[in-house]
Amino acid sequence: MNSGIDFVVLWVDGDDSEWIKSYNFHKKQLFANPTEIDTHRYRDMDILKYLFRSFDYYSPWVDNIYFVTCGQKPSWLTDVQGKLKFINHEDFIPKEFLPTFNSTTIEMFIHLIPNLSEKFVFFNDDTILNAPIPADFFYKKGKPCDTLALHPNIENNIESYPYGSIMHTAITILNSKFSPKNTLYNHFTKIFNYKYGLSTNLKNLLCIPWWGFSGFVNYHSAQPFTKTTFFKVWSAHSELLRKSAESKFRQGDNISQYLFRFSQLLEGDFHPVSQVNRSIFYNVSDSNIDSVLSCLKQAKIKVICINDSEKMTKFEYVTNELSTFLESKFPNKSSYEL
Repeated sequence: MNSGIDFVVLWVDGDDSEWIKSYNFHKKQLFANPTEIDTHRYRDMDILKYLFRSFDYYSPWVDNIYFVTCGQKPSWLTDVQGKLKFINHEDFIPKEFLPTFNSTTIEMFIHLIPNLSEKFVFFNDDTILNAPIPADFFYKKGKPCDTLALHPNIENNIESYPYGSIMHTAITILNSKFSPKNTLYNHFTKIFNYKYGLSTNLKNLLCIPWWGFSGFVNYHSAQPFTKTTFFKVWSAHSELLRKSAESKFRQGDNISQYLFRFSQLLEGDFHPVSQVNRSIFYNVSDSNIDSVLSCLKQAKIKVICINDSEKMTKFEYVTNELSTFLESKFPNKSSYEL
């Protein structure tokens, strides 16, 4: 029986010499004083293999897995296309925006992937399913499971650019269409819901009186969407989205998947859920690798994002610790491996 749910995974091989050459070439065409590719940002922690294994272990019900790249393929990944579908940027991103090295551009067009289901879950390649997950973990009553948690978009780390700016751009666009007052009137039980817990409900109460939304909690996890949400956002903001897609490299005024998620929340097109033991995000480093491994071992939290902090001083050590543990957690090759 089909679940009606697809997964979408984005990946880039930052060690690909041809891709690096293209990256540097296009950057030199666009910027007066371009910097070379940031190898720390694109280095591989070798997690992708275990994401695919976790799909086999913990979500065998998924209909299709759309693996999106610019034509690259890991050496260990099979060519056989059963559930696994290889998708090139050219298959769904309009040609005028290619090539692109901007993840926000890729994200905003994923609803155009050929044959993609109405219900799809977006994964970054540094995510792992950490325990068995039923299909209704992501969707209930046909709607994406999520939490509307308000939180001011405040950044105090200049080096976080352009993340904070991108969040601010999304929130500014949302405030041109939605207001807390109308959202409260239309979706009261999705702003205040017992499943969120006391803390989140209190924070929502404090944020609602303002004239506009100041920000949202972003869980950095596997994110369920509907294609309908993407078409709605494109219909409302097509000019802004196309302008953002022109940026071949990520910039502070870009529009990311956050606009689509936050719009989905404010439209009430989601099923409220508790975030307890649902997901966790780690900027993994040599100082917190033990906590990451403990979380993986206990397997209480269903989805874990293991993000490269880019500043870790012991990259090889951390990568080896992760790979060793993940190999013991997922010892069998997935059906997608050679």
